[in-house]
Amino acid sequence: MLAGNYIGMFGSGDESAHGEMSLCSAGCHPIDFNKTTWRTDFVMDDQNWLKYAAVGLIAVGFVAIVGVALTRGGDLEGHNWIAEELTLDGVAVAPIEGTVLTASFDGDSVAGSAGCNSYNASYETDGDALAIGPAASTLKFCQHPSGTMDQEIAYLALLQSANRFVVSDVVLTLFEGDTALITYVQATSE
Repeated sequence: MLAGNYIGMFGSGDESAHGEMSLCSAGCHPIDFNKTTWRTDFVMDDQNWLKYAAVGLIAVGFVAIVGVALTRGGDLEGHNWIAEELTLDGVAVAPIEGTVLTASFDGDSVAGSAGCNSYNASYETDGDALAIGPAASTLKFCQHPSGTMDQEIAYLALLQSANRFVVSDVVLTLFEGDTALITYVQATSE
């Protein structure tokens, strides 16, 4: 809560005005200016406005940079992610046509479709570092499209191998070191 009373001189050149500004909510104790020894004088003239404007812009820029740095990894949660690309045996490939691989991160759990079966696993993040635990999945067998079960096994292994993530706009990429393992896009029906 911002609270307090401030007094100062405001004006330009010889024309100054004295004023008091109070920012106080319930429970505040007003300042007795007769017993206060400090005072803030602020004179805005033709030379100072540029200096204060530059300081303000620098402060806003700093806050924006810090905000980006603190959210560098982006936000995994609150989105449904659909896999567009997997790295299998060092080669980036699209999921098998007719299968959908998804991930939805919520709290400490990631869940989705592995192409045939539904899965869930625990996960933790620390900045952009990521650790996904072993997945539990339903036990269906999908014979068609061909290769679905092999893709599912590979997808769940890739999830568990991921140790870093990057969210850029509507794209999520899971990495192992510098190698991209899975690239997702946000589902458009969110």
